[in-house]
Amino acid sequence: MTSRVEAAADSFRRLFESEEEAGLAVLDSEGRIRAASAVLERLCANGPAPGPGRDPALLFAEASQDAVRQIISVALAGPPAPPAVEAKLAAPDQAPDAAVEVHCRPLRGEPGALLRVLDITARRRRQAQLEEAARQGAGG
Repeated sequence: MTSRVEAAADSFRRLFESEEEAGLAVLDSEGRIRAASAVLERLCANGPAPGPGRDPALLFAEASQDAVRQIISVALAGPPAPPAVEAKLAAPDQAPDAAVEVHCRPLRGEPGALLRVLDITARRRRQAQLEEAARQGAGG
């Protein structure tokens, strides 16, 4: 039995560490960070570090913290997972239009949640360029 549990934990750890696009954090039943991926640490590089025991909402700008706390609270209450929210990280050197998408869902089989932070700045910039091009095309 233990070997199956260890194999599952090892498999999760590999998945967790191999995610290259989104920053991940495993949260405990209180909503505190238990573990953070290298990608999340990189996303937060110039702001508060996603260390164990920290409130993950503090990784985000003050204006985003309530929304992040809300989805964490909903996820900790159990399925279904709440919808994602758009937020800004607390790093002071971010571009004014920088944004992340924050997802949180309950862990399966144990108390806690998985927080997923995806940088959507480039996607938003492309969208803005497409909208601007469409406006110029329609007006000319």
